[in-house]
Amino acid sequence: MNDFTKSIIELNNTNAKNLIECSFNNLNTKMYTEHAINIISVNICILKKHFDELCIIIDNMETKFEVIVLTEAWLGLENVSINNFLMDGYTIHSTTNNKNQNNCVVVCLKYSLKDVLIAEIYSNALTILEIIFKISKIDFLIYSIYRSPNSILDIDLNDLNDLILFNSNFKTAKYKIILGDLNIDLLKSTKMRDDNLVVIA
Repeated sequence: MNDFTKSIIELNNTNAKNLIECSFNNLNTKMYTEHAINIISVNICILKKHFDELCIIIDNMETKFEVIVLTEAWLGLENVSINNFLMDGYTIHSTTNNKNQNNCVVVCLKYSLKDVLIAEIYSNALTILEIIFKISKIDFLIYSIYRSPNSILDIDLNDLNDLILFNSNFKTAKYKIILGDLNIDLLKSTKMRDDNLVVIA
């Protein structure tokens, strides 16, 4: 058994008891339990173009999300104010150190979240927001990430490993979550893909 397979098995055994399986077919089903959190991460592909559609979908879903992460928001170089995209019941935050026009990570957080801290992590390769908050006295740490497909994958994953994974070791949150859009083709089986999945796992 190779290291990649061992890592996946360990990851599955560690986290399976804390997860509720979600698919597109049951997304509109109320699935959370006490002390759970609902998070949705979407590649919005131009926020100002799809914001109204996003609001309609979110408003009409039975599941209510404490955290909404939007990647590839295209606020990077257009000087569009994030305040144009406020959602009822949520605070809104975005990255400002965007590498190109399609970069930008936007995070919407329910007002009910406690002890919220937001920090943009500066990386040459990735666009990253670090979010820390509490729900029912439980600490959560979320890294919301966007990686442009035009960047160099090895450098990007080194940043992921050096900045995110290393930094998270110093955080005391009970739950640590990395999500977003890394633009990695997982369908092509290559050594680089396997190495990258080990870093991500």
